[in-house]
Amino acid sequence: MEYEQQDGSYKFVIEGIVDINIPDSCYNIYFTDIDGKLTDKDLVACVKVKNKKFRYETNIDVMKQGRIRAIMPGNKLCSAWINIYFIPGFTVYMTVHDGYYDIHNKEQYLFMVSAWQNEVPVSALLARLGMDAASSPQDNNATKMQISLASYEHLNNELKRQIDQIMHMSITYDMKAKESQKILNRIEQINAKMEELIDDYSKDINF
Repeated sequence: MEYEQQDGSYKFVIEGIVDINIPDSCYNIYFTDIDGKLTDKDLVACVKVKNKKFRYETNIDVMKQGRIRAIMPGNKLCSAWINIYFIPGFTVYMTVHDGYYDIHNKEQYLFMVSAWQNEVPVSALLARLGMDAASSPQDNNATKMQISLASYEHLNNELKRQIDQIMHMSITYDMKAKESQKILNRIEQINAKMEELIDDYSKDINF
């Protein structure tokens, strides 16, 4: 797994193989925020297929909604596409078939998607209070709250890395699932604490 942190972001990689029976020559890569709707404007790269293989990488700080869309011979854009989550620090190994794909490390991928989906983004929590994660509030309590949220967010990221490490261990899948679920439960507990922190601060400022 490739983490290579850069300014709070981590490398996401797609290592792809193209089914021998399909003629795709290159792929358009799209991604947007997880709650966004993908459009043609979200195109970020066009990667060529060479020897039935292709590769794409980017640095992201949160999970994104992504899409892979084939360009057929003659530069014709395929009418179908496949969607995939882009996960910080994760490498997806896949084979692209005619209109669908197989993820080789599917169990690991699904656990990481679950970990990110169970997380409440700090930006969304602060938005409830009309605050920006990048702002430096004059209110000392607000500053303390932001520091606490950042600490919880960092802990969540560490726990997600632990899940990835477990999925790489030479143990049975049942053991991987059991140990990963324990970590997912901790992530849910941390998310609950973050929610409680926001709620308590909201009550204080509205008192």
